[in-house]
Amino acid sequence: MIAEREEAKLQREAEQKNQKEETNPLDALMEQHEEYQKRKAHPSLHWKSNPPIQNQNNNSSDYYAKRRKRHQDLHPSTRIKSLYQLCIDYLVSNFDHVDSLGPIETTIRNKIAEQLVGKGKFNGAAFEALIEPGMSTLEIIDGANVTQDQLCLAFSKLLPFGLERICLHHAGRCLGKQAIEKLLSYPSSQLMALSIAGAYTLHDESIAKIIQVFHSTLSSLEFRACPNVGHQFCASIATYFSSPHHGRLLELSLQDLKLSPESLQQLSKSDSLIHLRSLTLQNITNLSDDVFYSILQATCTSTKSKSNPKHDTSTNNDEILGYQLQGLDLNNNPNLSDNILSHIRTLNLSHTLQSLELENIPNLTREGLEAFFTYDIPGIPKPPCLKRLNLGNNAYQVVNDNVVKLAAKASSLKLNLNDDDDNDFTHHLSSLGGFVYLNLCGASITDDTLEILATTCSTSLQELNLSFCPYISDKGMGYMIVEIQDQFTKVHVWGCAQLTEELWDGHDRVFHNEKGRECLDITGVWMKKSGGSSVR
Repeated sequence: MIAEREEAKLQREAEQKNQKEETNPLDALMEQHEEYQKRKAHPSLHWKSNPPIQNQNNNSSDYYAKRRKRHQDLHPSTRIKSLYQLCIDYLVSNFDHVDSLGPIETTIRNKIAEQLVGKGKFNGAAFEALIEPGMSTLEIIDGANVTQDQLCLAFSKLLPFGLERICLHHAGRCLGKQAIEKLLSYPSSQLMALSIAGAYTLHDESIAKIIQVFHSTLSSLEFRACPNVGHQFCASIATYFSSPHHGRLLELSLQDLKLSPESLQQLSKSDSLIHLRSLTLQNITNLSDDVFYSILQATCTSTKSKSNPKHDTSTNNDEILGYQLQGLDLNNNPNLSDNILSHIRTLNLSHTLQSLELENIPNLTREGLEAFFTYDIPGIPKPPCLKRLNLGNNAYQVVNDNVVKLAAKASSLKLNLNDDDDNDFTHHLSSLGGFVYLNLCGASITDDTLEILATTCSTSLQELNLSFCPYISDKGMGYMIVEIQDQFTKVHVWGCAQLTEELWDGHDRVFHNEKGRECLDITGVWMKKSGGSSVR
């Protein structure tokens, strides 16, 4: 048996030797030509690290310490605090002795509250010290230590003097029956925005009463992780923001809510949503394709609603003019599928959509995304010209080079263009650029995507998430960083272990260089030595 194996091995080696001897002398020229064509088609292959990397085999280097130091060099505030930050720190450290902050800006007040929460010093006394009559915004980032009596006292101080926005995060028990009654006792208040999160004692009928009392001034509603939100809340939106009541709801955000299909359908029973500019339906139980389509239809205007605003747009057969939405967030909805893409594009007749969030939707497919971003499909509008796109954490190989290429082309081409679907579209690019923010976390993209972004988004891209993308390389990243201008300030590369020090130490924006380029903040390269395999 061993002899037979050795004989077979010798025979294979002889055959391979004969094949090499029979090769055509022009094969080397053909290989050289193929390499030339490849480099011509992929300009990122020409990128070289600058300056050259030295001591690459120095295993004693502390990579974590080196990158940590670079981060400190990029962010001097981590070493030397500004006078503003020193004042904030001094106030927070001695806040037990503060009775009132006086008439200071809302941003400063919120910064103090944020640091008090971070240091565990935000209690009832601190909350009372932060309240000042005349404030236009009441923002509590953690209301766990605020009692209902203290919130009632804050309402009595602020509502008569022009309170316009209420933001209660982690509201807990503070927003109970007494606090709601105190809020409703000031019906003449000009309350414009209401954002409530984590209020587990807030009842459905109480929210409906708030909308009933303040619907004439409210334009922004947000409810997140409020378990008692339900049918009455949805019905009150459909009733009091419809045409007869003259309410204008511009922003609606519903997150982490358990709403029944019947409750969600209530939102589409009238023309209460036709003024919406931003719609968020994130992690909503029972949100299906059909329910979403009915809600999206309710945001559209029609010829009859233009001529007679008192008509219900959901019951007429007139021509639909499309929605006016500028932002749409559908993250973390497992029941949605490719059908929503068709609905979004078909009803985008006014070409207003600029931001689209489609993160973690398991049923999305590559074919659906390609069709959504493909130009010149007969019978339907052109794809949306997006400035912000989130396709992170979807199924593997759903977001690939072709999907990103089509999306980048749609975002950067001139809106009134009637171009053919060819590969060379650089002469049709808009002067405004393409994406401003793009999330491709977990996508199966390669350096081709980075070359497309360098072509279409060189004057617009500001932040890019490439975490857990195992097929990008040093050359693709280096080429993109060179081509994109200085408005590009941040890139996330968590989980990209295949990227090496050739990139981290050799791209043009490691430090301020002679060309005056600003440093680029690269997040996700501290934890270990680069250059290893990337395991999914």
